[in-house]
Amino acid sequence: MRKDESAAEEIRRAAEIVVFSGEYVVTAGTVVVTFDKASGIAVANDPTGTQLTTNLTELFGNLSRVKPESNEYSNKVYKVSIVAPATPDGYPSVAGAWY
Repeated sequence: MRKDESAAEEIRRAAEIVVFSGEYVVTAGTVVVTFDKASGIAVANDPTGTQLTTNLTELFGNLSRVKPESNEYSNKVYKVSIVAPATPDGYPSVAGAWY
């Protein structure tokens, strides 16, 4: 359980680091990073291409092999949502939770 919680926290922090670097731009919609038993770590709707995926790969290696291991999280998905800012000069928001 602790390992799964740690991995989820690292995924959220990695997303925050990329987003708050000032070089990552979310102009519309939501970028979603998921962590689950079926697919490991996956990034969807990333407008800047592979920047976030590259950073996650540097941290975790093969993203499809990083999966929750405990029974508690075997049927859950950890989702990190990166949402475009309300104003052009703002930073996107980053939030993560288990579902």
